[in-house]
Amino acid sequence: MTGPQRHDELKVEGNQSLSNALSLIDVLRASHMDKGVRELSRELGLAPSIVHRLLVSLRERNYVEQDPVTTKYRVSARIFNAAGSLPPACAFLDKGMIGKLTQFAQHVGMDGYVGVMRGNSVIYVATTATRFTTADATVGDQTYLHTTALGKALLAGLESRKLNTIARMIDLTPRTDRSIVSTRNLMQEIKAVQRDDVAFCRGENLENIFAIGVPLRNDENHTVASVSFATQEYAHFMQAQDIVTQYLREKVQVMFPMTGSVPASF
Repeated sequence: MTGPQRHDELKVEGNQSLSNALSLIDVLRASHMDKGVRELSRELGLAPSIVHRLLVSLRERNYVEQDPVTTKYRVSARIFNAAGSLPPACAFLDKGMIGKLTQFAQHVGMDGYVGVMRGNSVIYVATTATRFTTADATVGDQTYLHTTALGKALLAGLESRKLNTIARMIDLTPRTDRSIVSTRNLMQEIKAVQRDDVAFCRGENLENIFAIGVPLRNDENHTVASVSFATQEYAHFMQAQDIVTQYLREKVQVMFPMTGSVPASF
């Protein structure tokens, strides 16, 4: 078949594929949990083969991500960046809480951040309105798991099987001459974070940026996010460690009450 009729059929077919892809993104975007092909197939009323084909295309264009352990899917940070919004699992954030973080950040002369884990990266979901460092991180930006206090706190909250899998997949190309460059050393660092319930970045991600971070847990004791404060003066970092660590441990978890069973990587 050729001519206008075939052109119209291709157009209809293309419109249907686009509609299906958008519906798939909507389902994933509204979900607190990753979803598999058959689960999405049932929700969308589409054949698994069609859903799989759509997911492959969307993943190639970085609109969805696939969990390396469960093989299930979620929307990527690119979707939330484009929409100017955050995942449903970030509903714990509100302006009042960020305002309190900002007040404390101003008090200690540091910049504050809230991050969540997406794939092998950290995505910033909130930052304080302070500018004490040259680190230009904004909401939606991604950073590294193994070189930041936010990332180490998130890694420490993973169950051992997933932690081992993610740790082996992380690109350990050094960011600075202080960066961890071996999986063995990374695992040792994460064990220290699990033991002390606090994570440190000692200039490992950016030169002369030092940070202190802790995990945020829900009522089922699952790590769902992390909070950190950063400075670019090592002496300040050392002097502020006790007060910042105490604040993070005692105040932040109370400020961000979380419920449900959202895992650290959503």
